[in-house]
Amino acid sequence: MVPIARRLYPDAEEQQKFLKRHLNFFNAHPYFTTFALGAIARIEEEEVISGNFDHSKTDRFKSALIGPLGAVGDQLVWALIKPASILFGLAGIIMIPDFTMQLVFLFVLLLMYNVPHLYIRVYGLYKGYQLGFSVYKRLSLENFRLIRNFYGILGALCLGLYAGFTGMRFINYDIGSVLVFGIGVVGVYLLRRKQIAFFIAILLPLALGIITGVVLESV
Repeated sequence: MVPIARRLYPDAEEQQKFLKRHLNFFNAHPYFTTFALGAIARIEEEEVISGNFDHSKTDRFKSALIGPLGAVGDQLVWALIKPASILFGLAGIIMIPDFTMQLVFLFVLLLMYNVPHLYIRVYGLYKGYQLGFSVYKRLSLENFRLIRNFYGILGALCLGLYAGFTGMRFINYDIGSVLVFGIGVVGVYLLRRKQIAFFIAILLPLALGIITGVVLESV
């Protein structure tokens, strides 16, 4: 908000008042906050041009954006783009033994995650400034249908490839390895059913698998 304050208010005292108004609580998905930033910039600019300073309306608008920004961002990024990107990298690493190709998969993983998230940031700033108070119309998963469909299909495909390839490898191992793998899969499923965070749902069964594996090897 600092560049906006400097652009709208040449007086330093007015800039401080402006910034203090925008230091109140605001919580949203970090990648989707640019929708709010662009919209508030437009609204504040229109207030200066018109001379009608209704700050209470702006504050209510910011509070109303918290829910949609958080909900859409969490469902699209944390629950879809990030897991699908990680599964793509894991599937490539476990299926391709060549180290160079594994590095390529990791590089593509980073692109798959960062390209959409940077696009969302830039698009949000542009659309927010363009729409102002009407920016809420863009805050639904339906407006990101292409991204959602692509990463949803990719994530499901990579999960199937990863689980199937890993299961085929375990056929040649002892029953203990198969048991550890099964416990891990069931553990992830149950934790996700209880809406436990994705990384915790992955790390806890992984830690259990490592501990169980070490115990079985030492027996």
